[in-house]
Amino acid sequence: MAVATAAVAAGYRWVVRPWQTTWGATRSEVDAAMPGDELVPRPACRATNAVTVRAEPDQIWPWLAQMGGYTRAGWYSYDLVDNAGVHSADRVVPELQDVSPGTRMATAPGGAGFDVVSVDRPRSLVLALRQPSGVVSSSFTITRAAPGATRLVNRTRLRVRPRTLGDLAFVVGMDVGHVVMTRRMLLGIAERAERLARAVPGAHDPEDRSPGMPLEYDLAVVVRRSARDVFALLVDVQDWTGDASSPVTMEKLPEGPTVVGTRWRERVRLVPGVWMTVWSQVAALEPERLLDLEFRSVWFQGRLTYVLEPVADGTRLVQRERVRMRGVPRAAVPAVDRSLRWHLLRRLADIRDALEVRTVVGRGRAVGL
Repeated sequence: MAVATAAVAAGYRWVVRPWQTTWGATRSEVDAAMPGDELVPRPACRATNAVTVRAEPDQIWPWLAQMGGYTRAGWYSYDLVDNAGVHSADRVVPELQDVSPGTRMATAPGGAGFDVVSVDRPRSLVLALRQPSGVVSSSFTITRAAPGATRLVNRTRLRVRPRTLGDLAFVVGMDVGHVVMTRRMLLGIAERAERLARAVPGAHDPEDRSPGMPLEYDLAVVVRRSARDVFALLVDVQDWTGDASSPVTMEKLPEGPTVVGTRWRERVRLVPGVWMTVWSQVAALEPERLLDLEFRSVWFQGRLTYVLEPVADGTRLVQRERVRMRGVPRAAVPAVDRSLRWHLLRRLADIRDALEVRTVVGRGRAVGL
């Protein structure tokens, strides 16, 4: 037992921890000085994480400016942990853009959290969380790497002298859990900034026409493309997967034309290293008019129907979906419904964008079934 414990500890110290404290960052980014380093001159824990965003700096900055839980736009991470389950904003909130030193970005319902220390729009933002037992700094830098590509780097430095068990738990949580939340935050900002960057003027917003029953959805969006182009994406959705930053990968079985009986194996990344598999199978198909699928996973099953309706400026894509959960307490269903509805509306917007930003249908980001 002692040998096994020592092996696990060594593996964490020499393999896991170096990865989690430098995820996404280059060696030069890890070694470089950043604004805010002076707030914690001798950190007990230090992490530098980064992501490349396919957007310009001024399309990334608004998401940083409005960060903060509860009364602000959220942290773009796992909202159940840091925002009482309320989804982080998917739009730029004008009234939250005026950020300055002293602005509070809450991490707790009572208002405790990070304070803005310095602002250099749109290049850097420095935050600090101060406690009687120590301080945590969190610094963001935005650097244009190439036309349409920007590096977003976050550095967290922590120095706490634990006085209570709560302080000790905080230190351990920051050291072990930091990469999970920060990685999701950086990817969440990247997703939003890239969506802003590829937004098409005049695009139609998705509509929610659901009857109000939990886990029953009637959604729609107008796509300014022909029914042929929309249908082509739906029946070969796996061609829009493969982006390393996407939480979704899909495989079509068998390859070739989509017919009744065609299946997709969809893998959805829940957190780093944890995936959920969803199987979908075509139950009915009418070219350029309808695609009907049955789907299942270990936690749910249901039916998904896409209906394509020609309209004056393109195609109305209607999505009707019924979901049956397995082993979920009745009291949890409303929360599941809110989360799923939000994701489904985002998916329709992604389908719209994947089509409207292209003259000819081609490969792009994952939209998922």
